[in-house]
Amino acid sequence: MLRRPTSPQEALEQLRAERNRPFWRTPSLRLTTATILLLILMSFLQNRLGQPPTPVQQKYATPADLDNAAQYFTRARIYLEHDRPGEAISDYSHVLKDNPASFLALQGRAQAWLRLDQPEQALADFTAALALKPDAMELYNNRALVYMQLGRPDHAMADYNQALKYQPDSALLHANRGLAWADLGKSEQALADFRLAQRLNPAYALAFFFEGNHWLAQKMPGQAETAYTQALRLQDDLSEALHNRGLAREQLGRCSAALADFERACALGYTASCDQSCS
Repeated sequence: MLRRPTSPQEALEQLRAERNRPFWRTPSLRLTTATILLLILMSFLQNRLGQPPTPVQQKYATPADLDNAAQYFTRARIYLEHDRPGEAISDYSHVLKDNPASFLALQGRAQAWLRLDQPEQALADFTAALALKPDAMELYNNRALVYMQLGRPDHAMADYNQALKYQPDSALLHANRGLAWADLGKSEQALADFRLAQRLNPAYALAFFFEGNHWLAQKMPGQAETAYTQALRLQDDLSEALHNRGLAREQLGRCSAALADFERACALGYTASCDQSCS
């Protein structure tokens, strides 16, 4: 039987129960070196975070104070799983109040800001996290995506270039950098990155989807159809690829095939396809 996901309220009650349970009765207590070290670390964190937190803004009010950073991280993760990013931000902010150099809290809070569609705040947290760990390839990619969202592809390009120094064979990074090239009006460089991503990972559907978008923008529907078809062979539920292939097929005068693509994309939830016609 599948276990029902823990709700934030249930997690809070569990954390409270653990806080009130006598130390010697905790089930996690085991006479091993790893456990002893963990208990020492949690005791240290509890001493550091034992002072009452400064009240946060009412919008992100936390239901109750916890004992240590590990508990705040646990609850923040559960809040994000239940699509409650504001409360996750409150918990991450509590950790950062006492430990501004917490890389994990900055990274987690940045993702929560993105859930709230607050890219500027996410950008600030990703930047602070990168100052602590300048070789974190995934953070350069994440910050670059935020720069793209903010319409700053030149800054995104710099981040992708930096990330590729650490992982030059990443298909994801090359595909994403291709999008930055495209936004900068460098179509040849964009196509080169999409093609390189395909060679590095022939099963990466998005690299073919991005190439299809490139050809569609260049008004070359035949090449676009080929790229979209390959993307859909790899991932047949890419609704936007279906929609765009329909557009390419419409330009090629193949209305029956185009309408079939629009119909399937609509069924997958891509609403722009639902009223699409073919003339």
